[in-house]
Amino acid sequence: MALAIRRYADPETLDFVLEHGAPKGDPTLATDVLRRIATRRGSIPTLTTFGSRLHTIRKLGRGVERQAAHYIREALADLVASRRIRDLASKATADRSRGALLVEASFRDRGGSTQTVRYTHRVR
Repeated sequence: MALAIRRYADPETLDFVLEHGAPKGDPTLATDVLRRIATRRGSIPTLTTFGSRLHTIRKLGRGVERQAAHYIREALADLVASRRIRDLASKATADRSRGALLVEASFRDRGGSTQTVRYTHRVR
């Protein structure tokens, strides 16, 4: 039986990356975390709680960083509950000049390795 290999996604474009003509493998949970943060919550009919609510943020007003950090923790709650990740820390920084939220999730995987995933969310 062949092992399923997670595919690596580029953090800027969210496209899967090819290496030597084949999908590049990702032995970490970084792509899983990135997909949950970048996907609109409720956009997959069969997985209604998959994704984040970052898309609901319309303005970079007061409290937006705290709200975005909460949305990141909410999006990753299933990974925490299943113990695939632990010691989750999330933060967001408003970049008003670019009209974006710079979000970050740091966590430890089952092996104890610390990983950090960064994503830029454009506010429209």
